[in-house]
Amino acid sequence: MLPIGASIKGHSAPRSAYSIYRYRDTPDSVAVAADTLTSDLIYTEPDEVQPYLSLHSRLKAAALAPDISVHLLRVAAQGLSPIKGVSA
Repeated sequence: MLPIGASIKGHSAPRSAYSIYRYRDTPDSVAVAADTLTSDLIYTEPDEVQPYLSLHSRLKAAALAPDISVHLLRVAAQGLSPIKGVSA
């Protein structure tokens, strides 16, 4: 979970959703899929992938620890009203 007041080194945020893929059979191989309105862009070249890896590292550094994130999500979920017709 990324706090609203988090300080992200470089003040950069992703312009769209993205996924980073690493492959077990070739550990040095990394690909990034960036979601756009009409298609997914797949990046495999180091100069294309590196900005995403750098941004991801900065976002992870600014994020809360996983256990704190889970706790805050549970607290928020407990405050939600049930939706009619949806069972938990």
